[in-house]
Amino acid sequence: MDACAEGDQVNDRARGSPEDDAVHLAPIGHSAEPAHLHGVHASREPRRRQAGFGSIAGVDPKAWDERYAATELVWSLGPNQFVEAECADLPTGRALDLAAGEGRNAIWLARRGWDVTAVDFSQVALDKGRTLAGVSTGSTTGRIEWVCADATAWTPEDSYDLVVIAYLQLPAHERREAVGRGFAALRSGGTFLLVGHDTTNLTEGTGGPQDASVLLTAEDVLADLATEDLEIVLAGRVERSVAGADEHGGESAQTAYDCLVRLRRP
Repeated sequence: MDACAEGDQVNDRARGSPEDDAVHLAPIGHSAEPAHLHGVHASREPRRRQAGFGSIAGVDPKAWDERYAATELVWSLGPNQFVEAECADLPTGRALDLAAGEGRNAIWLARRGWDVTAVDFSQVALDKGRTLAGVSTGSTTGRIEWVCADATAWTPEDSYDLVVIAYLQLPAHERREAVGRGFAALRSGGTFLLVGHDTTNLTEGTGGPQDASVLLTAEDVLADLATEDLEIVLAGRVERSVAGADEHGGESAQTAYDCLVRLRRP
């Protein structure tokens, strides 16, 4: 699944697909090397693969299948702004989009020349992603493998140059499992990128999941990977400007807060 729409209240397996204007990074003071904060810094036929999974914290694949089936497009068509900014200048290679939803980030990466494995536990979402990839501008033919699997239990067969986890909002123990599996899939020199609804968004921001147990901070993600050898490129809270209704029925800019973590495996 890909991201929980602004204002949604989703228990446990909440995802968010917020879009943006202004972005400001408030980094945390912990780095293996000086952080460089830059603004925009395997070929096969698309196929379906399945791996075992069960329900997660009370929300199961069937519930998400029903949600994806109920509307033409649950989340935005284009890539997440942070994924686009941080991955735009990376050399292409093999990428893993973990909890890919309808595949907006996977499709964007494939169009840029990446060979992508898109993993989600909703088969309906993956089928929609495959359809979107087929009609998107720019060729993705043979560049995306769609895998139906649970991000907290799936073990990849390959290693990757890039791992993206965007708005996978889980309770801490399940998030830790997904984050660990994602980072473990990285090759030496590879990039790990995670963006999610920050814990402070509940009290200071707007929209996103209203369940504090599925929110997170950059510190949480680094703690999840405390035993790993890694280099911190950036880690902190980012602001995202979103449109909201004002008291006159118009729109006014509001601020949402996300956590953004970019790491490198030495």
